[in-house]
Amino acid sequence: MTPLQYFFWTTCVICFAIAVRYGERDEKRGMIAILVGSWVTTVVVTIANQQQLDVTFWLLLVDACVLLVMVRLMFDSQKYWPIWVASIQLISVTINVLDLLVSKTLPAAFDFLYGFWVYPMFFAIMAGVYGSHVAMRRDQAQ
Repeated sequence: MTPLQYFFWTTCVICFAIAVRYGERDEKRGMIAILVGSWVTTVVVTIANQQQLDVTFWLLLVDACVLLVMVRLMFDSQKYWPIWVASIQLISVTINVLDLLVSKTLPAAFDFLYGFWVYPMFFAIMAGVYGSHVAMRRDQAQ
């Protein structure tokens, strides 16, 4: 694994632990969706690299499934952060569609854009965890 992959997985596990400890149901569901989607993406990329297959369609499928989960979460939730996360995931799906249509014209740009968008999703969920935690402490104080 590269240092960037170690950084990603460390960030993902820390955000997941914070969501489990301090978040409510929505934050936990959001982080589980990201964690499972990231793990499936890693498996798909590993298998595709071993068999020298094009991974673009499979990445699109994984991201589309995560988008469906995030959209469902957005409609079930009373909070704002699921709207942000679903929007960011839609960007990720759009990048995959463009990569499928314009076959690997700029692989370095695709790799950067594909991996970049998960960090704003982490930030949005952590903002949701913070907001839930502050609201819970305020309700307990009253």
